[in-house]
Amino acid sequence: MAILRDRYVAKEKLPSAYDLRKLVMEDLPDWVESSPYNLRGAAVIDAHRAFKATDKDNRKIYP
Repeated sequence: MAILRDRYVAKEKLPSAYDLRKLVMEDLPDWVESSPYNLRGAAVIDAHRAFKATDKDNRKIYP
């Protein structure tokens, strides 16, 4: 999720959930490869959704 943080700090456009999933799935450790693909993809999309919600909350506090 460092991709989201780095782009947020640089005030760049955040990747979509599906683009982020594609980026994350390309570089996974071996131990993660044994889990089902759909669970890994759903976890990335959930993390993206949570980050965006946090981002919106923080923009209200820290403009």
